[in-house]
Amino acid sequence: MSQKSGRRRRSSSRSSLVKPSLRLPRWDPPKTMDAVQAQLQDLRRELGIHNPLIGLDFATSLDPRPRWGFSQGRHALLERMIRAAPARHIDQLRQVASHLERYRAIDVGPLPEPPSRPVWINRQMTPLDAATIYATLVARNPGTYLEIGSGLSTLFARAAIRDHGLRTRIISIDPAPRAAVEEVCDVSIRGGLEQADLAPFANLAPDDLVLLDGTHRSFTNSDVTVFCLEVLPMLERSILIGVHDIHWPWEYSEMFTSFYWNEQYVLGSYLLGARDRVTVEFSTITPGLLPEAETIMAPVLDWWPGDERVWLSGGLLWFRIAPLP
Repeated sequence: MSQKSGRRRRSSSRSSLVKPSLRLPRWDPPKTMDAVQAQLQDLRRELGIHNPLIGLDFATSLDPRPRWGFSQGRHALLERMIRAAPARHIDQLRQVASHLERYRAIDVGPLPEPPSRPVWINRQMTPLDAATIYATLVARNPGTYLEIGSGLSTLFARAAIRDHGLRTRIISIDPAPRAAVEEVCDVSIRGGLEQADLAPFANLAPDDLVLLDGTHRSFTNSDVTVFCLEVLPMLERSILIGVHDIHWPWEYSEMFTSFYWNEQYVLGSYLLGARDRVTVEFSTITPGLLPEAETIMAPVLDWWPGDERVWLSGGLLWFRIAPLP
């Protein structure tokens, strides 16, 4: 496919917040681990950092660089699972591309954060991720779309429901969604997944959808921990499950190293352990590995005014788990 002339390529940049008047507390060499923690807490208060500090007695790794797909090849077994049926990925891309006229009606953006309506250029997900949610809902017309973590994905889900007259109701589990998101939900469960009654999961039908886009971290009684150890076993009846910010068969990229996300590892272990019963329906990482992707997406790419790569890659994994025999 020939590239449009004059297509802009976006580049990432980093910016820093400078506080020239900041006065750091005087540092005295600590004598104990408790003293280290106390001084770090004092420093964080001075810097205005309020999220909890996690102290580690060992480094997370002796070589914390990304592993699979970077210093080594992609994770072979997970890649084989994800790419087991290329026809499914091709069909999904065709579904995504088929809604171009609807996409044209959505703002390219960016809009002021947080956006109050669907917008393609945003800080939360790539256009391919957002369009996949839209197209999947249209193709399946489920009775229920249940999200853990609501935001731009919710706005795109509501757009699909409105544009196509779907029967779908949106159930949102989120401790503090933005007002624009709250308005488009049919059922709002305000709190973390770890605080919620899990009955809505037990009541889902086989054609319903579940999407997790939460904290991306598995700790004691965190949303990821509850999802993997309690919710996923409840969904082992061919319900379509989506998890966002999953990059398999690649490792998290280096830009995420300081985030200490670990959801991908827990989910990857689950998928490998249940691989005889797991069917990967689609991964938005995969189009970059498919030679047909640009041809299928050509109408969208020809319309798109920015970097085409945002329509050829993302971080959303859709899969099903068959019940135990």
